[in-house]
Amino acid sequence: MKRVGVFLGAQKNWGGTFQYNEAILNAVLSLDRNRYEPVVVYLYDDWEAIVAQGGAETHRFAMGGTGRLFDKVWRQYGVPLNKAPLLWRLFHPVVKGLHSLDCDLWVFPSVDVFTYQMRTRTLGVILDLMHRYEPEFPEVSENGEYERRENHFGPLCQNATGILVDSELGREQVVESYGVSPAKVHPLPFIPPAGIVGTEDANGLRERLSLPERFFYYPGQFWEHKNHARLIRALSLISESHPDVHLVFSGFKDRQYQELVELAHKQDVGKRVHFVGYVEESDVGKLYRLADALVMPTFFGPTNIPPLEAMQAGCPVAVSDIYAAREQLGDAAVYFNPRSVEALGHCLRTLWDDASLRERLSEAGLKRSSRWTEADLQTRFSEIVASVLQ
Repeated sequence: MKRVGVFLGAQKNWGGTFQYNEAILNAVLSLDRNRYEPVVVYLYDDWEAIVAQGGAETHRFAMGGTGRLFDKVWRQYGVPLNKAPLLWRLFHPVVKGLHSLDCDLWVFPSVDVFTYQMRTRTLGVILDLMHRYEPEFPEVSENGEYERRENHFGPLCQNATGILVDSELGREQVVESYGVSPAKVHPLPFIPPAGIVGTEDANGLRERLSLPERFFYYPGQFWEHKNHARLIRALSLISESHPDVHLVFSGFKDRQYQELVELAHKQDVGKRVHFVGYVEESDVGKLYRLADALVMPTFFGPTNIPPLEAMQAGCPVAVSDIYAAREQLGDAAVYFNPRSVEALGHCLRTLWDDASLRERLSEAGLKRSSRWTEADLQTRFSEIVASVLQ
């Protein structure tokens, strides 16, 4: 029997990465127990209640002072993270701990440097290479971030046994960027987190968050690449003809949050832009069911999780026409140029006014979301694991 470990290194405030970790955790736990023995390791309290329900061997690790020192030396100063692997194996508490569990394969569903510090087979993940394809955004290019990413993805591509990506375009980008064999890169499309869509009445949430009767919704952390600012300007642009349109943003109130609050007031739409803070997954599902549509003007891809969540909830979807969005969503979305405030404004007006369009998008989204389910992802993941272990 093969021991397959999964290392959960994400926190809830990492947004989509945490959700992806959940999906991969469930896929590991779904492996045939007659062939595989799952092992779960996690770093943060966010996982405690989740992993307790998995019925697998579970361990809580801590970085400790030595781990933080490694992080400072190898990340902060830009030293390539694949150098001196013996030091990692001898002294880093996490790497030592992972090796002590004697797994045949380790799965790392976050951007983890441990992916290429192991003696065993590893399955890493590359969710995006936007530092190469969208370097204009400071969160992926400034303060040494570009170099840190290169110093991570290069060794990962060289040393990992297999690499998970979100789409065929994601595979093409990895092969193009790092010269990896296509056979080593495994597309595994996203699925919405389990439990994102419930059947509970959502009106209580409307009252609790003081939500307007109608609104467009956008969940996402307040990074510059998420493009909240143009969405606020688009709302201002249509204010004269559509003074009743509202936007609801959820996400931790950090990064560009204060700038966006100030921008909304400068654009005279402060009362129509609602920042509700971080909300639990069950409440995100309710927000999709209450919203007129998801409007997501992000610049990053290749694909994204919120449109899948929205489709599963029957919420119409409007997204940036970039990268693999059409591969992911097909005819179940309205597409727009995320650089154009005018295009965004037109999208908002059209979706607000056209109930038949919203109904068509809702029906198309529900139909498309049924084509790739959690069971499909788990079957495909099992095939990938078998391939990597051969």
